[in-house]
Amino acid sequence: MKMCLKHFATCILLFITCLPFHSFGQDGTIDPTFNPGTGANAMLHTTVVQPNGKIIITGDFITYNGASKKGLARLESNGNPDASFDPGTGISGVNATILVTALQSDGKILIGGNFTGFNGVARNGIARLNTDGSLDTSFNPGRGVAGVSVPAVRAIVIQPDKKIIIGGDFATCGDYDRRSIARLDTSGIVDIGFSTGASFPIGTVGLEDGVNTIGIQNDGKLIVGGRFNFVGLVARNRIARLETNGTLDPGFNTVTDRTDYISTVAVQADQKILVGGSLFVNDLGGGSFSDINLLRVNENGSIDPGFYMGDVEADPQRLWTILLQSDGKFIISGVIQYYNHWYAGGIGRVNADGTWDGNFNAGFGVGFSPASITQAALQPDDGKVIVVGNFTSFDGVPRNYVARLKGDPCGGSNTKTWTGALSTSWHNVGNWTCGLPNSGSTVVVNAGAGNMPEVTQSVSVKKLTLKNGAVVTVKAGVDLTVTGN
Repeated sequence: MKMCLKHFATCILLFITCLPFHSFGQDGTIDPTFNPGTGANAMLHTTVVQPNGKIIITGDFITYNGASKKGLARLESNGNPDASFDPGTGISGVNATILVTALQSDGKILIGGNFTGFNGVARNGIARLNTDGSLDTSFNPGRGVAGVSVPAVRAIVIQPDKKIIIGGDFATCGDYDRRSIARLDTSGIVDIGFSTGASFPIGTVGLEDGVNTIGIQNDGKLIVGGRFNFVGLVARNRIARLETNGTLDPGFNTVTDRTDYISTVAVQADQKILVGGSLFVNDLGGGSFSDINLLRVNENGSIDPGFYMGDVEADPQRLWTILLQSDGKFIISGVIQYYNHWYAGGIGRVNADGTWDGNFNAGFGVGFSPASITQAALQPDDGKVIVVGNFTSFDGVPRNYVARLKGDPCGGSNTKTWTGALSTSWHNVGNWTCGLPNSGSTVVVNAGAGNMPEVTQSVSVKKLTLKNGAVVTVKAGVDLTVTGN
C-alpha cells in the first residue's frame, strides 16, 4: 500500500496509482465463500455473529435474496438466509428500526431501537428473541423506553451477572424515571438499584442528548459516550464513567470540552479506552485543540500520549465501530474514506499504537460517501469480518449491504490450541497456535498431539478443554487456574 496524501497534485493526476493495491487472500479482501446472492434490498444497520457461525442482520430491508425478511434475518455461514429463523412480522411502529443487537450466553437475542412492537406484541424500544427468532415473552420491559419525542435504545451491554444495561434516547424506562441509561434484570424489569439520579439525569430531554455507546470494565464500571453535557450536576462532556450502581465516578474525567458526539468506545484488556466520534480535545494540555475522530484514554480519563490519534476524512465523517483483536490491534469502520491520509474505503485496521496497519487492505472497499459500513463484527473462530451498511459493492464485487472479509484467525480470537510441535513445555510459544495462553484465553488440548503439555510455572486461563484422551501435567508446587468454565 502507498500513502496517498490526496491534496498533492500528483495524487490528483495519478489518482489510480494512489488507491491501495492488495494481493489475493490478504486480510481485508472479500471472502468469496460468503455469497449473499442478491442480498438485502435496503441498507443494514447491525450485525452479530453467533457462536455456531450464523449471522444476525438488521436494517431497513423487506427482502433478502428474494425471500421475505422484514428488517431482521439470520444467515447461514455461507450467506444464505436461514429458514429456521422466523421473526414473523418483526418490529412495528413509525419508521421502526433496530439500532443495536446483543447476544446472551444462552443464545437469546436482545434487540434495541425505535420500535413500538414485535410480531404484534407491544415492545417499546427493547425486546428479547428466542433462538428461532420468535419473541421471548418471559422478557417483558413493560412500558419500555419513553418520555422523548423519538424514544430509542442505541446501546446494549450484558453484565457478567446477566443483567442488561441499555442506553439511548429516553426519559423513562418501565415505570421509572431513567434518563438515557437504565439497568434491567433478566426478565426485563428495571433494576431500582441502578440509577444516575432521577432528578439529575444525563443530558436533557431530546434525541440529541442521549447515550450512543457503553463499554464495561473488568471491575464492572461503565464507560458511557454520547451527546450529553452533564451527569447529575457535574459537567461531563460526551463521556463519563459510572460506578456499578449508576452514579458518577469522579475519578474519571476526559478533556473533551468541544466534542460534538461520541459514537463508540472499546475497553482494551489493559483497561485503556478507545474513543471514537467527532472529537475536539486538548491533546497537549496547553490549550492546543485538535479535531480528530479516534483517541485513547487512560483509566483515569487522561489522554494517552503514546497513542497516535486518528483523523477520518469523509463527508460526513463517521467512525461507528471499533472491533478489538486479542493481539492489541483493532478494526475501525464507518464513513471513512481516508484515515490519517491512508485510503480506507469504509474499513481498516489500526495497530496498538494508533498507526495504520497496511497488512489489512480492503482495496476500494465500499467506495466514497454516502457509501458506508454501519457495523462490523468478528467471527470468533477464524477472525473473518462481517460488514453491513449502505453499499452495493465491495472492492468492485457486487454485494448488497452485507459482505464478509478475510481476517487474521489469531488476531480475532483468544483461543489457543495445543500442537506440541516442539516439546512438552506449556510455556514454549512454538507449541501453540496463535501464541501463548493468557488469563483471558480459551485453551484447547487435543488428544492427537504427540507431546502432551507440562506446566512448570503457575498460569491462569479463562477456559480449558481437554479432548478425549488429552492430558495436562502440572508440576508440584505450581498452579493451573481456570477462571471460567
